[in-house]
Amino acid sequence: MFTSSYSPEWDLCPLWNPPSRYQRGSRNLEIFQLRSLPLVGLATSGGGYRSMPSGAGVVQAFDSRESSSTHLATSGLYQALTYHSGLSGGSWLLSSLAGNNFPTISELTQTYWNSILSNNPLSIDPFKFGENYTSVAKDVFRKYIFARGLDFPGLRPTLTDPWGRLISYGILPPTSDPGLVTLSSVAAMPSFTGYNAPFPIITALGVNTWLGEGVPGVAAFAPTQYIGTPMNNGNPASDLWCVTNIDNLGWIAGTSSNLFNVCAGNNSTLAPCEVADWLEEYVYNNTGYNISLTTSTYANYTNPFQNYASSTLVSEQSILQLVDGGQAGQNNPVWPFIQPERGVDVLFVNDNSADIGDMVTGGYPDGSELYTTYVQAKDAGLTKMPAVPLTVPNTQATFFGCYDADKLTIIYLPNNNFTYNSGTPTWKFTYTQDEVAGMIQNGNAIANQNGAGSWGFCLACGLMAKSGAIGVPGCQTCLDTFCWKEE
Repeated sequence: MFTSSYSPEWDLCPLWNPPSRYQRGSRNLEIFQLRSLPLVGLATSGGGYRSMPSGAGVVQAFDSRESSSTHLATSGLYQALTYHSGLSGGSWLLSSLAGNNFPTISELTQTYWNSILSNNPLSIDPFKFGENYTSVAKDVFRKYIFARGLDFPGLRPTLTDPWGRLISYGILPPTSDPGLVTLSSVAAMPSFTGYNAPFPIITALGVNTWLGEGVPGVAAFAPTQYIGTPMNNGNPASDLWCVTNIDNLGWIAGTSSNLFNVCAGNNSTLAPCEVADWLEEYVYNNTGYNISLTTSTYANYTNPFQNYASSTLVSEQSILQLVDGGQAGQNNPVWPFIQPERGVDVLFVNDNSADIGDMVTGGYPDGSELYTTYVQAKDAGLTKMPAVPLTVPNTQATFFGCYDADKLTIIYLPNNNFTYNSGTPTWKFTYTQDEVAGMIQNGNAIANQNGAGSWGFCLACGLMAKSGAIGVPGCQTCLDTFCWKEE
C-alpha cells in the first residue's frame, strides 16, 4: 500500500569498498598521463534561481557542444572539468545537469526550463500545480510510515522533504517521476560512465559543526546509495539489510538550499518562512502528518559515521542535521577543493551572491563570501586556499594564488550586469522565457568577460601559470592585469 518511488526501500547490503578518486578522461590514464595538465574544477554559488540561469550561462560558454559558444574563447573548458560543485541555487543547476545525463544548457532550456520556470512549483500556486502538490504530500507521508514502523528517527520527514520534492519538478526530467532520480543513479548515466561529465559535488552545512572531508573529527565518506542505513563503526548495523532510495536528487538539492532555520522562533515574513507555513499546512491537510518549524526545521540524515573511530566529532550522534551551506558565510562551494588529497590545481568560482543588496531585492557579490572561506580555511589549517583580500573586485575576473605553487589557483568570476540586470531577488521563483534567455546570455558574458579581446589568452595564462606559462611572451602582462598580489 505504502510504496512510492520516493519512499525508502530495503536492499541487500553490499560489500563495502574504499572510495576511489574520480578523474575525467580516458579509462587508460597511464597512456594519456592527464596529470601533466592542471586538474580543473568549477564551483557555482548559491543564490536561488538567480544562480541557476546565471551559472548555466557560464557552463554554456564553457561547453564546446554549444553552437553559441564556438566563437567564445572559453569554449571547451567544460570538457576539461574534472569536478563541478554546487551549493543551494547552484546545486539546482548541478542537479538539473546531472539528473538529466549532462545535456547542454540549450537542450535543458528548450525542452524544460522555459516552461517550468514560468510555471514554477516553488511559486506555491496549487491552482497551477495542484496534482503534483498532492503527490508530494503523499510521498512525505509514505516516508513517515516507513520510518515510524522501524523507529528510524533519521528518516523521519522534515520540511526539506516537500521542499526537495517541489524542487525535483523544477530541475529533473519531465518525462519521468522525479522521485526516481537519485544522486547515486548519476554514476550509471552514460555521460558519467563515458567520462564525459564532471564529478558532481553538492555541499551543505552541518548544524553546530562543519561536516565533510578534511574536517578534523569527521574526514570520512559514505556511499550515498545507502545513506539511510544505520551504521556502526563503518559497517551496517544489520548484517544483511540496508536502506536505499534516500538520496533522491531533489532531496539532496533541497538539503543544500534549506533555510527554514532562519524562521524558527519568530513570525518572519521572509519567503522561506512563508513557504514553510504553506508546506506545513498542505501536508497536514492532505495526510494528517505534522511537519512544523518547531520540530522539522533541518534536513535529517541517519548518521553514517556513528561510532566510527575516525569521526570523533560526530560519532556519538545518531542523526546529522543539515542546512544551506551559505549560512556559514561561504556561499561558494570551494571547501571540497582545498583538501590536499583532491589535488585540484585550478578552480573557477562563479559567485552569484547578493552581498551588495539582499535576498529579497536582489543584488551582486562583493567577494566577501570568498574572503570568509579564506579566513575559515586558515583557521582550519587548510593551506591550499590562496590569500583573498577583504575587498575583491566585483565587476571583472580576478585570479588568486597565481604565484604560489602550493596554493590552489582560483579564477573568480563574479556575477555582473554585462548584458542583463542579473542581480535578481533570491526569492524570485518565476522567470519568463525572455528573462531566462537574458540571464543565460549574461552568464555567457561573465565567462567570456564580455568579449574582452585579450581574455582568452589571459585565461590560458592563468590556467597554466604554474606550469611554465609565465615565460610565454605576453603572459606576464595578463597576470599583472588579473592576478591579485598580497601586499
